[in-house]
This record gives sequence, structure tokens and C-alpha cells, in this order.
Amino acid sequence: MWLSGNVTVVNRKGKQKCWGLIQDFLPKEILNKTWTENEITTFCIQKSIKTLGIATKKQIKNNFTRNKYPTFEQTIQKLIKQGVLIEVVIAEFPQNSKDTWYIHAEDLRILDSIKNGKWKPRTTILSPFDNLICDRDRTEQLFNFHYRIEIYTPKEKRKFGYYVMPILDGDKIVGRINPHMNRKNSILTIHKIYKEEGVTFDSERKKRINVAIESLAKFLGAKEIIFENKT
Repeated sequence: MWLSGNVTVVNRKGKQKCWGLIQDFLPKEILNKTWTENEITTFCIQKSIKTLGIATKKQIKNNFTRNKYPTFEQTIQKLIKQGVLIEVVIAEFPQNSKDTWYIHAEDLRILDSIKNGKWKPRTTILSPFDNLICDRDRTEQLFNFHYRIEIYTPKEKRKFGYYVMPILDGDKIVGRINPHMNRKNSILTIHKIYKEEGVTFDSERKKRINVAIESLAKFLGAKEIIFENKT
């Protein structure tokens, strides 16, 4: 019923989802509007690529409504012809690469602002389900960062931990943390901090990572942070 659009999540109580009938929670003007397959695909392609920033056709299809894009090829060709999607070249990639990358025309201003030095890097802790991480192959291709969530991996076979979160520092993924939040006593425990191969943690980077962890703790409502092992 969820996949068919009859019910949706309307609230949460702790870890429990609260469900409701879609007609009781969406505005009537939305419920009474019907989209064609072309309209659906046009919206979803643009939503996907604006979420990703830049993407290949395959990556666009793998995001948002994941592989459910009726009339995909004809719609994306139309958007390219209209100038809604713009082809971009990634300088670090081989020029004979088979992948063609696109950006939404509305986001070209972001590239311009980066070139003009207006981009301000920051350090943050990423969820395993963040758009930067959820397409594992894309993340490895763009950031040279191999990530697999180990929730379903037996404990003795885990390489990093149960719920490991990558560390984004500026435009690089520099490491990952293995955290655990005890909600009963409001303590966030960082079991271990891992560095990526070839990455150094100088004093300034350590400070930025600590600030990011403190931000995570605040978001989770933790009253205390315990670091078990910093490496």
C-alpha cells in the first residue's frame, strides 16, 4: 500500500513509524492532479540530478524513484536538447571515459561561485544513507572511498563496525567513525575513529572532526561523548 501510494508515514514515535491514509494528509489540489508518464519522468530526472549535483544517466536512474522512470531515454534527451541538463567534464577523469556527466542548468551558478572562491568547506559526519554515500559505486568513483554498511555482517567479520559513518572534510572523505548512541543514559560513544589510507590527521583536522562529532551528539540529544580509541 505504501509503494502504490495509498498510505504514507505521517509521524514517528521513537523508532516506530505512524502510518496514515494518503488522502487524509495530502492537500486536495495534489490529490486531484494527475500526471502523465512524461511529466513524472521529467520531474523525477530533475529531482534526482539536483540531489546528486552531477551524475551520469545510470546514476540519475539509480536515485530518487530508483529505476522507476517511464520514458526515461526520450525524456532525458529532450531535457538535454532544451538545455535543462548540461554536459560537464570532470578534469581528473580520463578524456576517453565512456561516462557522460550532466549538471542541471540551474546549478551552473554553483560552479561559478566555486570558481570565484565563494565555496566554504566544512566538516561533517555522513549518514550511510546520505546521497553522497548511498550509491556506493558512484562514491568510489568520485571520492576513491569504498564503503559498505556492516549492519547485517556477523560481528566477527566486520571490518569497521555496526553503523559506521564517513567523515567528510571539505571535498574529501578522510575517514570514518564507529559510534553508538545509548539513549537511556544519553551517552554517545565513539568506539573508534579510522583514517583513510594516505590521509593524515593534523591538529586542525582533528579539531574540525571533533566539532562535527559534537554537532552529531547535539543532534542526537547526547549529554556526554566518550572516545574509546582514537587512531
